[in-house]
Amino acid sequence: MAILKNFTKADRLWFWTVVLLFGLTVGAFYPGFMGNDEIDQYAQAKNQYYTGWHPPVMSWLWNKLLWFSDGPAGMLVFQNLCFWSGVLLLGFLAGGLYSRLVLLFFSLMPPVISQLGSVTKDTGMSVTLFLACAVALTLRERRWALRSVTGAAAAVLCLLSLLYAVSVRWDAVTAIFPVCFLAAWAFAKSGRRLWPGTGLLLFAVLLLLRSLIFHALVAKDQRVDIRQALEIFDLAGISVREHKSLMPVYLQDRGVDMKMIQDAYSPETNSPLMYESKKMAMPLTKSPAYLHELDTAWIGAVRAHPVSYLGHRFRCFMSFLRLTENRSYLPYRCGIPGNDLGLTFNMKRFSIEMYLRYMQMSSDTLFFRPYVYLLLCLALFVLGMFQVSCGNHQAISAALIAMSGGMYLSFLFFYGLASDFRYAYWAVLASGLSLFLSLCEWSKLSKTNGGTRDAS
Repeated sequence: MAILKNFTKADRLWFWTVVLLFGLTVGAFYPGFMGNDEIDQYAQAKNQYYTGWHPPVMSWLWNKLLWFSDGPAGMLVFQNLCFWSGVLLLGFLAGGLYSRLVLLFFSLMPPVISQLGSVTKDTGMSVTLFLACAVALTLRERRWALRSVTGAAAAVLCLLSLLYAVSVRWDAVTAIFPVCFLAAWAFAKSGRRLWPGTGLLLFAVLLLLRSLIFHALVAKDQRVDIRQALEIFDLAGISVREHKSLMPVYLQDRGVDMKMIQDAYSPETNSPLMYESKKMAMPLTKSPAYLHELDTAWIGAVRAHPVSYLGHRFRCFMSFLRLTENRSYLPYRCGIPGNDLGLTFNMKRFSIEMYLRYMQMSSDTLFFRPYVYLLLCLALFVLGMFQVSCGNHQAISAALIAMSGGMYLSFLFFYGLASDFRYAYWAVLASGLSLFLSLCEWSKLSKTNGGTRDAS
């Protein structure tokens, strides 16, 4: 730990505090919470067989982590390492006791801690984005040259984090877009105005790399197109509103009638349609002809019944935001469901009992209402852009991060499939980080103005 010799006593205390919290988090949630999706991804990781229903990059990385530990433990460590590394960097960046206490308070809040034990795509995307933002901010603040070893290492870490984030969830594109501009702003030399173009180029390159990774890992004959889940969900919603089945012929031929659709449809989740009812479960298809038929049916239904489509999407979005609901929807996970892979979880542990009590105390509060984070991201974006217009160009970082969280939540209007709180996790981290940066900027300005008054 020779690097710590150059740190102040306060910095060393901060370092070991974060290391301790990282260890406690991993130990408390070990080996990690999983759902049925994660069990499927784990099976793909073990067999190195990727279908494409889930983005394959998580299963590929999981396969490499199995060298160190079987089960979900490797992914649990990886995800928490990303999150707590971001917290560590932000604490070094901000400095000061109060700033670090604010960071610790944020990191241990119920909506933040609720997902740190879950080995999911949503947590993976959110924590790697969080790390990418922290690295980019550090690179900009420290003014590390990209040609230096430290600057180059930071840039590579930032780009790898962004690549994993955009690859681990299909809908991560809207979250990544503003962060690419943040990274480009961090990479740019002082005074350069080319960073917006660099941001667009970085965004395009990341999308290209994501596509190449997918095609390299998933064999063409094994691909299961994820879009059919969205199209079937939308067709069910429109059918219920129009009181007639708009499903494609190949599904109707398999017995999917109007009564089945009405019994299974819920704006809260597509699970009854796709997974839960053995009688109802819509069969997934790899057939290009069936997928084309499904695409045609979906496009035709949206064009013919735009009001019903928008009404269905609006109802789903309101269900997700929990704006009018008096309870949260799946605010946290705990344990591992039954499976034939030998994965188990010991629920009778002190740490799990404390975690459940902590979650149950707060699960139906504003902490677990996604609309709160949407409004917070919007307000912080407006505040950040106002500060930029007033000449405080450092506020662009808080504005871009808030924009990322807000865009990610907003676009769920068009493709959200369920009301699980985990889909709001990036907005939780983004709004918290943006607010933290705004408070730091306000503190700096207050000190500068105070110093100016004293001097005069």
